[in-house]
Amino acid sequence: MNTWHIIATDRIEEIVLESGEQTEAWFKQRAIEISRLCPQAVIVVRDWDESDRWAYENGIEVDL
Repeated sequence: MNTWHIIATDRIEEIVLESGEQTEAWFKQRAIEISRLCPQAVIVVRDWDESDRWAYENGIEVDL
């Protein structure tokens, strides 16, 4: 497994909320859950290469 990161951002600052080795699907689902709880932030899933893969706002996928 690879290391994934869940990051909260307001497009100026970033805060790492979680990092770890889980499946891609687990991190996507976790990011959706967090985005529902933190509507004021964009929640980003970043992969092991530091590339942003998905972003969620209010539980809905948004463009990066």
